[in-house]
Amino acid sequence: MAILMHFGNNEALVLSANFRADCKYIKIRYHLRGGEVPDPEFVEAFKPVEKELRDLDQPPEWATKLMMEMYNIKI
Repeated sequence: MAILMHFGNNEALVLSANFRADCKYIKIRYHLRGGEVPDPEFVEAFKPVEKELRDLDQPPEWATKLMMEMYNIKI
């Protein structure tokens, strides 16, 4: 979700059915829909990753590798 938040200006993300399905699962599992209070477990896991990505102009190597291996998406 942090990768999507910071580097989500990629049409391939919208076109990937697997990526959309994973995002939908995450939103349901961790209560990220609308006005719900997010799951504390998710928030604690999200914070360090979001902080790492916040100040970068380019995605780190681990994010690029993750997106390519899991979804065949170049970010």
